[in-house]
Amino acid sequence: MKDFKKFKFIYKQTVTWGDQDAFGHVNNVQVVRYFENARAQYFTVNKIWEDFGNKIKKGMVITNLNINYRKQIKYPAELQIYLGITEISSRKFKVECSMVDNEVVSVTGSAELIWFDFESGKPTLLPDYIKDLIE
Repeated sequence: MKDFKKFKFIYKQTVTWGDQDAFGHVNNVQVVRYFENARAQYFTVNKIWEDFGNKIKKGMVITNLNINYRKQIKYPAELQIYLGITEISSRKFKVECSMVDNEVVSVTGSAELIWFDFESGKPTLLPDYIKDLIE
């Protein structure tokens, strides 16, 4: 993703010593967690989550997760994770991210999420406020 700076949302992720594997770079599973951290913060800031502690009636479920490893990430590092919604339809949306280390894109990723009615057990229409978030 060459145009990663088009996203207004930036999440800062500190790489810790324990994030590395035996090969001396950040473990591939940890990179998925970084994407999860950025998405969770984005959803919190934009009030996409329902209130915590209450039974969730409707919400998102990941249906597809894609990670492209372009460059190794090594400790120490402070990643800038650029993230935004890039596609949207009546029932699902796509979130993309670029993880940048010293102005170099190390990882790109995307997640497709469907809006789900947990009471009926079926997909349902996206709320209008999510449609307004597309970048």
